[in-house]
Amino acid sequence: MKNLRLRVKEDGKVYVSSPFGVPQTVIDGFVESRAQWIAEQRARLNSTKEQERTELHDGDVMTLLGRQYVVCAVDGEGEPFFQGAMLIVPVSEGENLETAVTCFMGKLCRRFCNEAVKIYLDRAGYKGEPVSVEFKLYKSRWGCYNSRDNTITFNLALCKLSGKFIKYVAAHEVTHIFVRNHSEDFYKFGETIYKDFLRTDRELNKIKRFGIFS
Repeated sequence: MKNLRLRVKEDGKVYVSSPFGVPQTVIDGFVESRAQWIAEQRARLNSTKEQERTELHDGDVMTLLGRQYVVCAVDGEGEPFFQGAMLIVPVSEGENLETAVTCFMGKLCRRFCNEAVKIYLDRAGYKGEPVSVEFKLYKSRWGCYNSRDNTITFNLALCKLSGKFIKYVAAHEVTHIFVRNHSEDFYKFGETIYKDFLRTDRELNKIKRFGIFS
């Protein structure tokens, strides 16, 4: 090794690699000179961890339907509900907050996605076998269409997006029933059932897929 090297690992610790024989004072000075860079790297790591959050605690802020809500856990039973800028989550004995919120997200997804799929199947003039709708967590996609069993599967995290994008993803997967690839014909067909299909597709591609509770 010819030069001093500096890196910040995922745990936030700073590691220095040095050529043999370099005095400790030189190494310390090198680290001090990169203090601003170290702070930036730690901030980036913390931001990434927050975005990829998979745990949920009372008082955390999460996004649903394109808006941010403060999660407020209360003792009791019943469905979570919105109250202003808060998501009130009744948690009964033996149940945890994450389970309650995940179930609520599933119900939101099912309601909005089922309605949207029906709308775009009707607009497309679909006359085939009934299309099944399922939900699961994906890391790299908002939804997919499986032609073998005629099923559209939506990412459970889709309910974090605004209604505009939920509708678009439904229209996107319905379009795949008719055009399996992403050719020019795919986008032309999509425009016939969803206004600004291509523009919305580009907007959605700019949205990062964060952790389910971010």
